[in-house]
Amino acid sequence: MSRPRTKQDEASARESIYALLSRSVLLEPTDNLLSAILEKRVLRELAPRVKGEKDVPRPVLEDTVIEFNTLFIVPGTLYVKPFESVYLDTEGETGGQVLGKSTHAVESMYMETGVALPTSFPEPHDHIGVELGFMELLCRREAEELGKRDDDAVRRTRDIQRKFIDKHLAKWITQLCDKIRSSTTNPLYLEVAGAMESFILSERDRLGTEDV
Repeated sequence: MSRPRTKQDEASARESIYALLSRSVLLEPTDNLLSAILEKRVLRELAPRVKGEKDVPRPVLEDTVIEFNTLFIVPGTLYVKPFESVYLDTEGETGGQVLGKSTHAVESMYMETGVALPTSFPEPHDHIGVELGFMELLCRREAEELGKRDDDAVRRTRDIQRKFIDKHLAKWITQLCDKIRSSTTNPLYLEVAGAMESFILSERDRLGTEDV
């Protein structure tokens, strides 16, 4: 008989989901990523709002690598600008451009919380993959604090998570995922878009009502 799932287990599971989602939009796909998302259905099991039970066909890896670059790297007609500022900073002459006020807002929050992001990533830090990576690190911190039974620290960390999702991720995730869905027919990225939107919105709802 398996032991009951603890809050520390849940925080670690959330960390794993954020890590998988972050890597899926930051790095070229691998066979392992295809298996994790399409075969093992990790995201579908852990992101309850993802709809549909039909098997997802496995795309050719080489084609999926090309699709990743088309969607997230190379500007073109199908390029999905994966930056918060593009979707939220829409006013003024520079509206809809990268490096807007949202970029500076998320960077300030990273610094305030003391979470160290990789310095090697060349893109602005309001990239969806970086924002998901920030939540990954916060969930890891939460799991460590739960292990130490430090309820005050856990409460502070969850408050940061709640604030970041409310002020940032939840505000633009649907627009971004709609753009991905309109730009690709690749099964991997359709699955990623559905799971990413589902998970972030479920996190918003859960963190808005849950106590330590």
